[in-house]
Order: sequence, then C-alpha cells, then structure tokens
Amino acid sequence: LKKGAAEKNITWNDDMQKELDSTMETLATYAKSAGKSEAEYIKQLYGSNMTVKIFKGILKDTIIASHYQQDYIDSLQYTDEELQKYYEENKNSFDVANYEMITFKGAAALQKAKDAAAAVLETVKSGILPEKAAKEYESIATYSHPESGTYSGDAATKWVFDDSRQAGDTELVENGTSIYLLIFHSRSRNDYNT
Repeated sequence: LKKGAAEKNITWNDDMQKELDSTMETLATYAKSAGKSEAEYIKQLYGSNMTVKIFKGILKDTIIASHYQQDYIDSLQYTDEELQKYYEENKNSFDVANYEMITFKGAAALQKAKDAAAAVLETVKSGILPEKAAKEYESIATYSHPESGTYSGDAATKWVFDDSRQAGDTELVENGTSIYLLIFHSRSRNDYNT
C-alpha cells in the first residue's frame, strides 16, 4: 500500500498530519493516566525496541497507506451485472450458511467416535434436538450452531456449501480424527461482504 501510494503521488498533507497529531495526543493521554512517559508507555505496548520516533514513522506509513487504500476503493467502478457475475463465480466467498454441527473427537478412539456419531444421527433423525442428543456424549461431543457460518474449505463446510444441499439434509463427515454430524438449514448471500 505504501508503494502504491508513492506510485499515485499520494504525499503527506495537513489532514494526514492532523490524524498523526490526534493519535499522538491520545497516546500521551493514555500514558499520563498510566503514570508513564510516552516513551515508557510505547515500550510497554510494543516492546523494548520501540521508540517514539519509530512509532511515529510507522504511524505515518500507516496513515499514507490507508489514504491510498481509500483512494483505490473509491476509484473502483463496476456494473451490477459485473458484480452479479463475480458473485456467481465466487459464491462461497460471499454466502453464509445456517447449520448445526456436533463434533466428535476421535484421536485414539476413532471407532468409538464413529459409533457415537452414528447413534446421535439416528436420534436426531427421530426428532430429538441435536443439542439435546449431543449431551449424552459430552465427554467426546461438542455442539455448535453457526447461523451465519462462512466457507473455510474444511470437510464440514465443503459439505455444507455444496450446491446440492437441501434444508434438513444430515450427514456424518470424517476429517482426520474428528467426525462431524452436520444438519443443513439454509444458505444465503451475505450482501454486507462487498
């Protein structure tokens, strides 16, 4: 970002100086309330090699970089059609999913975890709430309910974010020494993630 700012001839100006001064004033206030000098306070926060001069230099770079970043963001132009096309090609980067998951830790007792997961799956299919069903296996099972879960590429989210998923789908997914009991509810576009 600093290099980009230099290429775009974004140079230090009065507004940036005001930002730096404001941050340094805030730092001085915190240092005073902690009963320390600015130099002592900065060392406490960032380590023994940090000085006021180095801190100001880093802060200056950060301010210039953030101005370049905002300038770049403001310069981007795209149509609704282009945005929709990008979304269609990258749905997993934008969508969130509502699902329940019970993680069974296997380690040395992987078969025990598999058996427990299979038993809980049958219990859930019979209408028992997953959270309640997991309680019977508290020592090896952990219940969670991501309502806006994001895609991470692990075995669980690969299954959850598969395009064929339908509300109510259940599955046991193995990943190393863990078994996931998954119950899919819904998937939707996260419009906030622009």
